[in-house]
Amino acid sequence: MSKTTEQFHKTRFDHHTEMAKVHGENAEAHKGMMQHFQDEPEHAAYHKTKHSLHKRAAASHQNLADYHENQMKKAADDQMTKRLEDVPASLQNAVRSELLKLFGDTLVPSLVSRVAPTAPGFGLRAVPRNGQREVPSGDAPNVPLEFQKLFSAADGEDLLRQ
Repeated sequence: MSKTTEQFHKTRFDHHTEMAKVHGENAEAHKGMMQHFQDEPEHAAYHKTKHSLHKRAAASHQNLADYHENQMKKAADDQMTKRLEDVPASLQNAVRSELLKLFGDTLVPSLVSRVAPTAPGFGLRAVPRNGQREVPSGDAPNVPLEFQKLFSAADGEDLLRQ
């Protein structure tokens, strides 16, 4: 995991370093334009604003680059995963034994599913929109008379009511 984390922070470090450089260059360009247009206050004010914005953006990107550089070094030293080693073995064993008492040595089904609901009737219900005709209840099938034969078994049993 530390290699993935290290690579992520390296990518972000490179990006923010480049952006800090670009914003720094733009700030300097606007500073030069600000000095060039000293006689025209409107242009000078515009370039002064742009200079200020780029200068702050460069500082922000540099702070982020410094942060990612620090995190990249931590990941390289594997300091991000050393926290677990600091926990005393007695505490780890106590937590492990309590979990075994509560749940045993098996997986506990949670009856929670984001893929398929488990409530009766799949827990689905219609939510009518404003102006929509009433949605029939789930008790009676909403199949036109001419198609009801398609939804019945040969012995006349209604397949929709199962």
